[in-house]
Amino acid sequence: MIGGTLAALAPLAPCAAVASPTNLTPPFVADVNDPTAARALVRPDMQLACAGATWSGATYGAVVRGWYPDDGSSVGSAETYVVASGDVGHAIHCLMWAIGDLGSIGTSSSPPVTVVPAGSPIPTVVPSLLAPNPQPQRVLTCNPGTWDGPRAPLSIRWLRDGVTIGRAVAQGLTYTVLGSDPGHTIACAVRAQGTSSPEVATPAVSIGAAPPLALVDHSATASLAGPPGLPVGSTLLCVRPMLAGPYPSASTRWSLAGHAVAGASSVWLAVLPTLAGASVSCTVTHVDITGASLVVASPAVTVAPLARPTIVAPGIAAVSSPLAPGDGTRIARATSATHKVTRADRGKALACRAAASNSAGTTVATSRSVKVR
Repeated sequence: MIGGTLAALAPLAPCAAVASPTNLTPPFVADVNDPTAARALVRPDMQLACAGATWSGATYGAVVRGWYPDDGSSVGSAETYVVASGDVGHAIHCLMWAIGDLGSIGTSSSPPVTVVPAGSPIPTVVPSLLAPNPQPQRVLTCNPGTWDGPRAPLSIRWLRDGVTIGRAVAQGLTYTVLGSDPGHTIACAVRAQGTSSPEVATPAVSIGAAPPLALVDHSATASLAGPPGLPVGSTLLCVRPMLAGPYPSASTRWSLAGHAVAGASSVWLAVLPTLAGASVSCTVTHVDITGASLVVASPAVTVAPLARPTIVAPGIAAVSSPLAPGDGTRIARATSATHKVTRADRGKALACRAAASNSAGTTVATSRSVKVR
C-alpha cells in the first residue's frame, strides 16, 4: 500500500538557483553630516557613514557589515563609525551586505580613507579629473576640490599609469593629452603642501585613440574668396574646409597654372601683375598629432587680364619733356616732372606729356597748356 502511494506521486521539480544581489555602485565613506560626499582623508572624532551603494536584487535591503583598517582587524560593525586617535596613519574601509531572496548575500567594499592627525587639512569635496572625450590634443582639467582645515597651498601632480609626468610636459591644473598617451591612463594628485596630509589622487581615465581626420562635409574642398573679376592688385583668400578631428595643424600652398608659387604659404595671396590672366589655386594639407594627413585642393580661378593703364592726372607716371603744343617741339634736356621757365619760353604755350606703361601697353596723355608771358 505504501509502495503504491509513492509510485503515484509526481516527481518534485528541482529548486531554481537563486542569484545573489548584484552591486551596481560601490559604497563610499562619508561624514554622517554630509552623506552624499565621498571622503578621501578623515580626522579623529569624525563620525563616518558607509553610503552611496546601489544594488540589483537586494530584496531585503542592505546593511553595513563592518569597518576594517588596513591591518586586517575589525573596528566596528555598526552603521556608523567614530574615528579613534589610534586610527591615525591607517586606511579604513567599510563593507556592506545586501540580502536577496532566500537569504542570498551580495557584498561590496568602499575605497579606503586615510586617517590623518587632528587639525590636518582634508578635502570636503575630493579632487576630480574633468576629462570629456579624453583623446590626443584634448585638455584635461584637475579640479583640486574643496579643503577644510589650516590654509595651505595646494600642489598638483600629473600621473601617467601611476608614474609622475615631468613638469616640462604637465604642470598646473590642465594637461594636454599627447599623441603617445592612447592606451595609457592619466590622473592627477593634489596635496596640501607643508602638512602631514597625504596627497589625494583622482581616479585615472583611459586615453582613447584620436579619430582619423575627416571632412565634416565629405564633398567639401578648399575654396577661394576674392573680389569679382579678381583684378590685379586685389587679394585672394584660401578658405579651409571644416574638419572632424582633434585640432589639426594646416599648411597652405598656392599654385600658378599647376606649379607651386615660391614663398607663397599664407592663406592670403596678393594678386600681382605677374599673375594677370593666370590660373590660380590653393592646396591645404592638414596634419594631426599622430602625423596623419589630409590634403584638399581648391578649384582654380583665373586672374583678370592686365588692362592698359588709365591716366587720371598728368605726371603720375613717367613724364616726357615739356613741349609747345603748337609745333610739338620738345624742349631739350627737359626730362623731369618740373621745368624752370627760361627767356626762350617767353610767348610760348607750354604743356607736358605723361606716359604710363605696363605689359598690356602704354597710355599717353597731354596736359592743358599754359602761356608764358
